[in-house]
Amino acid sequence: MKIIKGIGYFILIILAAALLAAAFAPAEKEIQRSITIDSPSNQVYSQIVEFRNWKNWDAWHNRDTTQERTYTGKPGEKEQSYTWESENENVGNGRMKMLASKENERLNYRFYFDNGGGAEDSAQGSFILTELEGSTKVEWTMISTMGYPWKIFNYFIESMVGPDFEEGLSNMKKYVENDMPDLKGIERELNVETFTEYGVNYVGIKVEELPMSDMTTFFEDGYKKIYSYLASNELEPKGPSTGLYFLWDEENSITTVAAAVPISDLLTQEYSKVPLGKDSAFLTSNQIQATSFGGYSDNYRTHTSLYEWLEVNGKEMKYPLVEEYTVGSLETQDTSQFETKIIYHFN
Repeated sequence: MKIIKGIGYFILIILAAALLAAAFAPAEKEIQRSITIDSPSNQVYSQIVEFRNWKNWDAWHNRDTTQERTYTGKPGEKEQSYTWESENENVGNGRMKMLASKENERLNYRFYFDNGGGAEDSAQGSFILTELEGSTKVEWTMISTMGYPWKIFNYFIESMVGPDFEEGLSNMKKYVENDMPDLKGIERELNVETFTEYGVNYVGIKVEELPMSDMTTFFEDGYKKIYSYLASNELEPKGPSTGLYFLWDEENSITTVAAAVPISDLLTQEYSKVPLGKDSAFLTSNQIQATSFGGYSDNYRTHTSLYEWLEVNGKEMKYPLVEEYTVGSLETQDTSQFETKIIYHFN
């Protein structure tokens, strides 16, 4: 009995000591690591802003290359996130959400860790890029915020997370400097041309196999050049800015796309209204279209619904897919106000 009591007292002493230590532990702990990469900031940023690219360098992917990662949203937009699921206890399950970004300069994010039973812990972090003479300093920061008594873990978080940050930055440096393919989108010459799709004449710029992480820059630079061309040649737009997608390869994160503006009247046809999930679509003999309101994730849901309609009704989709940006980034920076008409043509 004395031995049992002794063990009990020892456990109580340890527990009391832990609770006392927790009382003095910092409620907030910042972990920061940095590295200099011998490449311009746009190349480094492309690896950070596109969550699909993290597998090229983060420390956690190498620990379980069979883990399941699911991605949503568009690089650089608040809707972008990914979840991971792994049977490896050193990787576990969780999700990450992009909070804010500034092209080639900064990305803020929040990690959510699954503690089992539906409970989550979270931590906020950021990447800050500083370019100097062609090289880029990358600062990777995470802030752990915990309440009592869990803040005792802030004593150990540095040794738990710091080495992972160091490994990830070292992997990123090696990948960007040695293994990363040349960026194909923003570094190529953007040539304005005229072409016709589905009976509509366009002035536009088309690029092959554009990395999805470069899409925002491509559209911004492309439309500036297109509208300047229209003004110089006294051409009048006949409709909204349009994206024409000839290829969409999520596995390799590339797309063949044209930024375009119609210079002939858009074709009008007789439409019938058909149900599309909770919304409605408009159908002709060779196309189905629906309007999406909001950012990329809303567009993605509409695309999914249209594609499912084609499958259910035995229709073969034709490319390019068409997105007409009735209200887009040229009109507002508030993605919740975006309005996009999505058109699928079929045989």
